[in-house]
Amino acid sequence: MFLSLPLSAKRASVVNLKCKGIENPVGVNDPYFSWQLADKSFGAAQQSYRIQVALSKKDLRKGRLVWDSGEVKSIDQLNVKFPSELSSATRYWWRVRVVTAAGKKTAWSDPATFVTALSDAEALSTPWITIDWEKCSVLPYLRRKFESNGKPEQAIVFVSALGCGDLWVNGKMVDDTRVLDPAQTNYEHYTYYTAYDITDLLNNGSNCIGVMLGDGWYHQNVVWGGKLGDYGVPKLWLSLRLTDDNGTRNIDTSEGWQWHEGPVIKSNIYAGETYDARREIEGWCTAEDASTGWADAVQTTQTQPQHMYPQLVAPIRLLQTVKPVDKWKDPQGNWILDFGINMAAVPSLSVNLPEGTTLTMRTGECLKDDKSIDYETTGVRATGVVQTEVYTCKGGGKETWTPTFTYHGFRYLELSGLDELPSGDFLVARRLNTDVKQIGTFHCDNDNINRLHDMAVLTFLSNTHGIPTDCPHREKCGWLGDAHAVAPFESMNYDMENFFLKYNDDILSQARRTSPRALYHHLYNRIFYFEPRPEGYSDMIAPGHRDCGVASPDWGTAQVQIPWDIYWYYGNSDAISKSYDYMQRWTKHITDMSVGHIVPHGLGDWCPPRYEKSTPCPIKLSSTAFHLLDLQLMQRMAKMLGHDEDAKNYSIEAEQVQKALVDTFYNYQLKTFGSQTANAMALQIGFAPEADRQAIAQAIVDSSRVYDNFMNTGIFGIGRLGQALSANGLSDEAVKIFTKEGPNSFAYMWQKFDATTLWEVLPVNDTSNTYTHVAAASMNHPMQGCYDQWFYESIGGIRPLEPGYRKIGYSFMANTDIHSAEASINTPYGLASSSWKQNGNTIEWDIIIPPCTTGELLPIESGQKVTINGRSAELSEPLSAGKYHIVVNL
Repeated sequence: MFLSLPLSAKRASVVNLKCKGIENPVGVNDPYFSWQLADKSFGAAQQSYRIQVALSKKDLRKGRLVWDSGEVKSIDQLNVKFPSELSSATRYWWRVRVVTAAGKKTAWSDPATFVTALSDAEALSTPWITIDWEKCSVLPYLRRKFESNGKPEQAIVFVSALGCGDLWVNGKMVDDTRVLDPAQTNYEHYTYYTAYDITDLLNNGSNCIGVMLGDGWYHQNVVWGGKLGDYGVPKLWLSLRLTDDNGTRNIDTSEGWQWHEGPVIKSNIYAGETYDARREIEGWCTAEDASTGWADAVQTTQTQPQHMYPQLVAPIRLLQTVKPVDKWKDPQGNWILDFGINMAAVPSLSVNLPEGTTLTMRTGECLKDDKSIDYETTGVRATGVVQTEVYTCKGGGKETWTPTFTYHGFRYLELSGLDELPSGDFLVARRLNTDVKQIGTFHCDNDNINRLHDMAVLTFLSNTHGIPTDCPHREKCGWLGDAHAVAPFESMNYDMENFFLKYNDDILSQARRTSPRALYHHLYNRIFYFEPRPEGYSDMIAPGHRDCGVASPDWGTAQVQIPWDIYWYYGNSDAISKSYDYMQRWTKHITDMSVGHIVPHGLGDWCPPRYEKSTPCPIKLSSTAFHLLDLQLMQRMAKMLGHDEDAKNYSIEAEQVQKALVDTFYNYQLKTFGSQTANAMALQIGFAPEADRQAIAQAIVDSSRVYDNFMNTGIFGIGRLGQALSANGLSDEAVKIFTKEGPNSFAYMWQKFDATTLWEVLPVNDTSNTYTHVAAASMNHPMQGCYDQWFYESIGGIRPLEPGYRKIGYSFMANTDIHSAEASINTPYGLASSSWKQNGNTIEWDIIIPPCTTGELLPIESGQKVTINGRSAELSEPLSAGKYHIVVNL
């Protein structure tokens, strides 16, 4: 039973059809379907569905079907499996119809399409090609010419480059915003290929297809000693399925390819790119080109990836154009351009200069006292390089250039090679990140909270490039600890389903590798030992060659948390099914290393503040707390998969670990686990004594007084502190901590130092900050943005209560320095929103519960007078789908 209002007469429809989470994808294997019900009726829900699949739009309309599910009585509309065998490299059309809760049958949805990928055998049978690198010192053009008999009916091209490549057809770049393809992987295990429909780009007659090769992550032979990312020389793989008047045939990299030296003199994913426009070959990828000097490509003899899969994670794209907000000359006579924000980007030129003019662009995050760029925070001591682009003009008119084989983290750009700057927007920055789609919005009436939200989002986007990275310059690494910390808040802001599915595959790929060595790390004067990694245990970092051995307990928990987060936020259990054996191995590994159910090792609450005197969270506590969380999640996942005996065992062990945490670390007299992070983890993970929860929350507040009314947490506490306080009646204190100004505050970052992204280490004051310790920390680290989950869940008032937002919790925050807030999330079922405003003792609150879900009003307490849509309400039951105007008298 649900609290609902009478049904309206609005006609329902089926919308937002997706295959594997993508609208009309080209190149998918093992397809599954999702859709949304558009129905404004109260209580809108789905009783049953019917899916039809055909080989053409006409066949679909005429009922000539490849597959018909028939009427399936089910509420499922996420990730519905497709059971039939499909042909590879083939376009299919599909549609959905549902019967609603009111018993009404909708019209068929507008048809959607998907194109299947190649089979693994087909992909692996296509050879890789490269060039004669002994005769070539620069990156090459590669091309192949071919004929089409008649205007092509369909042309699907599958392409992969190791490291990366830009695809051209008949003189045009197929997608001029897509860069650094394919996404980074552990290349010895697998790589991705991208699929394009290029039918409209082909001619009746002569055609040419080509690729500009880049080093990418595959041939990273410059930083980290030149060995931690070098798999071999760049190479190309391509397969074109062409259907014309002669039928269907395959054009691939087995024969007919030529190469020529190109204009990219060198490129490196960290160091930058050098480009000589005088070396460009006009029309190099046109069938009419008659230039000489091309040589035959060669099939490579290097070991190839064991598997090839279609890339489902969104590509990295050149997105927003950012113009300089200020410019000046430094003491050395170089021009300095300030782009106003710290970001992941590349410089982009549009100039008309004499032939041979060489422009050098170096980028960094902060300035020295003399207003020249300080490059230390970008990691020059570790990488040995400054992020640099060099462009030499060909002359003779306007020329434009944007590097596509590198990216950087920066706000400031140093330009040399020009005495005076050209007029207009001759030099801009192009932001780039994995093109994940925004699904969440948040805003409140407190500017400091809004600023923190914007900084968290910008920092996250600056570190989303095929993997979740730690920073966009110094490391660009997919550390597991950072990833599991940020996954929840990122998943509320953007559609990260395919992104984290891909990252989970990276973790599994790392777990299948074995490490020949052990490695010692010296961090904050403490020594940690990373054991050699046996098969089945994740590395500290995924993917990549920076092999750090088996992950520490607080980093490796990502192997359990990431599959759960995918399920929790998107209702997709595939990662759980695929990872279950590895999650079991991981959990047993931590159990086996425990002593008296306490985990003895770990890295601890990473990047804690640099107070002169502070009380850190004990490593044994945080590592054991994560082990408890792993056991809790394993219990739920085992039960979901039908492994009841496993679930029982995990439940028993979780109780033992919980008891050990309390017995070992809890001070019953002082009602504390000893630190802010420890208390926040105890409250959020659930090992705090139930009767003392409010007292433990108060202990967090009391300890903040020691730190100038601010927090003393690393990345594992900062995301839990606000939630822990709000859940225990101390939202007002949480808001005070996050909105504090002056030294030792978030606000000091932008008020004193004009920060636009989150720094690696907090807090911020005049004597302990990134600007005065530039060699130690970056200025663009997303792991500190975990608090944004609290912004959505407690301030804005939306949170999932069941996987995929099947049930949604709604809340407001009363009697704090925040008086109004609004948040929305386009959930897998549709738009959920919450907008509230407090006037005196009255809350005016509007919420939307999407079709096929239910909602629960979390903060309503007994004795509060509540009206919903003008009627008094008893809230013992959840709300059904619909729009509600709620008035709460506090």
